[in-house]
Amino acid sequence: MLRTTLIRLTLFAVLSAPTCAEDVTIPIRAERMMVTWTLGAALHTVHGEFEVQNGLLRFDPESKSVSGDMTIDLTTGGSGNAKRDAKMRNDVLETAKYPVAVFTAHSVGGHLNASGTSHVVLCGTLFIHGARHELTLPLDVVTRDGRVESGETRFSVPYVAWGMQNPSVFLLRVSERVDVDVRMIAQPPGQPSSHDY
Repeated sequence: MLRTTLIRLTLFAVLSAPTCAEDVTIPIRAERMMVTWTLGAALHTVHGEFEVQNGLLRFDPESKSVSGDMTIDLTTGGSGNAKRDAKMRNDVLETAKYPVAVFTAHSVGGHLNASGTSHVVLCGTLFIHGARHELTLPLDVVTRDGRVESGETRFSVPYVAWGMQNPSVFLLRVSERVDVDVRMIAQPPGQPSSHDY
């Protein structure tokens, strides 16, 4: 369910690229990404996170096309409860068969301001649990003097509709959708490799 989290990473990285006429290659650094999820339940709300794997994207500023894949390690999904997390990985995500989720970016829409907050969208395909799903993600990006300082997105994943098991039991009912939050923090100023996001 939460695995779709990987999606937002792509957009943050792409928008961190400087404006120029030539293609830009952007390495994605997992340590600068925060992917969290929230699952509503009858008695309480469950919060958790996933680890992101490093990746690489290529962005064409003129056509606004994007190529490259981003990967999330679904085996790292956790909420702080070992029994619940084992059920999520084994029964819902089935990580023994589908250990990762891969997002392939296609295009970016909207205008990125040189300074201030911009609202853009990233379009692509998420491959998870053996199937592909088209996704359009809203993204808020904060820039200063042409450099991305941070970016974040929130979206909902209908994991049951996408073929994954609902982990509800008789007395504990959970939502059939999971909310995913992704935040990117850019590399601190003064450090090498300005494209390393």
